[in-house]
Amino acid sequence: MKPQSLLIYFLVLTVLTASMCKKKPVDPIDQLPPETQTGANTFGCLVNGEVLIPKGSSLSGPNLACIYQYLITGTPAGYTFALGATDKKDPCNIKTVGFGFDSVVMKRGIYLLRLRKNGQGGGAVRMGMCNMTSNNFDTNESITGELNLKNFDEANQVASGTFWFNAINSNGDTIKVTNGRFDMHYTR
Repeated sequence: MKPQSLLIYFLVLTVLTASMCKKKPVDPIDQLPPETQTGANTFGCLVNGEVLIPKGSSLSGPNLACIYQYLITGTPAGYTFALGATDKKDPCNIKTVGFGFDSVVMKRGIYLLRLRKNGQGGGAVRMGMCNMTSNNFDTNESITGELNLKNFDEANQVASGTFWFNAINSNGDTIKVTNGRFDMHYTR
């Protein structure tokens, strides 16, 4: 082979090899924490396909919180259960995802997320912007979701499970929360 032909051959081989070294896109689900039931204090979900994991400064409040408290006296089902996670890494685009139940005694099982009111639960997404506007999405009686509470250990105050829901804002825009998972110690 002539030196020029050899040089062209190596250049073509280099270009072909380099073009084969493209990075595979990372699957958003692979970025979520694993599903555990040990009280690992983890939370993650996809909001319209984008990963939401609690991040950022906790100076303006917690990034991750879970409560199960007896608040409504005079009824055996006077418990409130709520879980919320906030991504504050971008102060101009703060997102919170959560759900809560009023007057429900929690135990392992599947719960419908719809309009949050006495005796049932609902899901919500809150988005705050730098211009001080917010965009609030909520489940309702027809735009719903589901919580699968896989572990509810009252002795160790651990709640673990999976969830998904669709929610709507006052303008009729919808948002999808999918592949949600959490493994939390809750406070009483």
